[in-house]
Amino acid sequence: MTTEPKEHSEGIREAPTKIPKILRNIGPGMILAGSIVGSGELIATTRTGAEAHFDFLWLIILGCIIKVFAQIELGRYAITNGKTTLAALNEVPGPMIQIELGRRKMRANWIIWYWIVMFVSILGQQGGIVGGVGQAMAISVPLTDEGKNYIENRSLSTFVKMGESKLRQLEDPATREFILKEMGMNFFTAKETISRQVEENKTARQQVSIQYHLSLTDENGTAFEETIKAVNLVSKKSTKDWEKADSSDAPIPVLALNEIGYDEETKILKIGNGVSVWKDLPVNHENVQSAEVRIHDAKIWAVILTALAIFLLVWGKFSFIQRFSVFLVASFTLVTIANLFALQSDPYYGVKMEEFIKGLSFGFPEGNKPLITALATFGIIGVGASELLAYPYWCLEKGYGKFVGKRDESEQWIRRAKGWMKVMHWDAWGAMVVYTFCTIAFYLLGAGVLGRSNLIPEKSEMIQTLSAMYQPVFGNLAQNIFLFGAFAVLFSTFYVAIAAQGRLVVDVAKVTGAADMNESARQRGLKWTGVILPILSVLCYLFYSSPVALVLISGTMQAIMLPMIGFAVLYFRYKKSDSRLLPGKLWDFFLWLSFAGFLVVGIYQTYAKLFQ
Repeated sequence: MTTEPKEHSEGIREAPTKIPKILRNIGPGMILAGSIVGSGELIATTRTGAEAHFDFLWLIILGCIIKVFAQIELGRYAITNGKTTLAALNEVPGPMIQIELGRRKMRANWIIWYWIVMFVSILGQQGGIVGGVGQAMAISVPLTDEGKNYIENRSLSTFVKMGESKLRQLEDPATREFILKEMGMNFFTAKETISRQVEENKTARQQVSIQYHLSLTDENGTAFEETIKAVNLVSKKSTKDWEKADSSDAPIPVLALNEIGYDEETKILKIGNGVSVWKDLPVNHENVQSAEVRIHDAKIWAVILTALAIFLLVWGKFSFIQRFSVFLVASFTLVTIANLFALQSDPYYGVKMEEFIKGLSFGFPEGNKPLITALATFGIIGVGASELLAYPYWCLEKGYGKFVGKRDESEQWIRRAKGWMKVMHWDAWGAMVVYTFCTIAFYLLGAGVLGRSNLIPEKSEMIQTLSAMYQPVFGNLAQNIFLFGAFAVLFSTFYVAIAAQGRLVVDVAKVTGAADMNESARQRGLKWTGVILPILSVLCYLFYSSPVALVLISGTMQAIMLPMIGFAVLYFRYKKSDSRLLPGKLWDFFLWLSFAGFLVVGIYQTYAKLFQ
């Protein structure tokens, strides 16, 4: 006969055995989901879909599932030994490095020192995320007239690109018949309708040109600046790209009226007159080093939202963090999945069954760039390296380790350990189902809408571009719906990730001997990290305003960290696990498979960054 959980004076508690009570005791996994959906799914996954189209769907799903085995193994070690992740990793065999810090000596093994390096990139990632939230707010509530003008211009530019994408699909014999059948139109009527919409958006865009700041050099190499008003900027890597686009077969002019064209190879910039011949375009600016728009609304909002996050971090506790994350993530996840299903009725952007099957066929797109982006994404989608390391802290803070009690040889301890490990399994796999569905939805939206429209989310236009994924279904409401979701998910990610990283920072000070940490000092340290880490993160964005790049740099560093975590997990499994709690052979197989996946990604990312 099973007994219901009961508490003891020393904090030990029997694990729940019935599913409703088990579900009431989960939570750490949903906190991870709150920190996962923002940077990994919303930013990196959609970027991968836009670049690789449907080819890497299999890699995205694999990235979500394969890491859970390592996640649970780290959680198992934490709750059965009462040790934090960094304290456990410091036990892994390998070189120990010691440095002097004033009168103190910091001593830690190789994995801990790499984590310290990776942590710097994570601050940049969080800067990219709060920058994304700032962009969402700047679109919703622009603070300057220049910012309002910029948002209207970018919105019209997105509509132009999506219209041009529809024209390309109509011109393509492979997709024309299906589209015309779904629309119930003949070719000429459909083309005329869409062409008119494109021209109307271009005409409207002429009324809201924006100011580009050009960095140039004269014949003596002296740098100077010049400003020029234009409706858009089209940048291409080489002159050959322009020649290819200027071919007589191109159905759409390369440059619209008052649109800037920039050849990155020759550093030449020209203004379009609507004629698709590069060499005939007037107004030549040579030796242009860069052309950028300087709108500060997003940065101002990023600072305001950072202040809000600091307040919540200093005031909030585990239960508040958990409820806040679940509410925000659940809201936007439901909207996104509904959007994906509704999109299937759109003849231009619906995901066809053959495309879905192709995405699961272990194929690779052409070129290295999509692969590098995908592997950087692999490092942060699902439970990325930073979430793997943070998960045991949330398990301990939830009370799993305290409920199990100090490890001993009794049958009662084994029963409690097995019971709470079962709860942890429900927690980890349940969260995996949530964020995997969300990840798949974001990837398919990125491939189906952004990829087909040649829209790549980047720099100051990231949020504006991402909102296009909701336009085919929600029309004029798309931007408002997406902006709510982007704020919800990205702010949740920023808030939860900073809370998690604060716990690791305080712990690394204790593990390395940099500071003495009793519980009172730990709580004070968490308050201080709740202030300092958000400030450092937003500074990263203020000085380098490219959210996608900041997120992908961190993804690369985390991808390199994954094989180190995999090695540590195998060490815990075979050298540190209680023999009474050992998993079966099938679990071990997937644990090794997880390590193999980590190793491949880590080696390739290291090679790509050092030698390509």
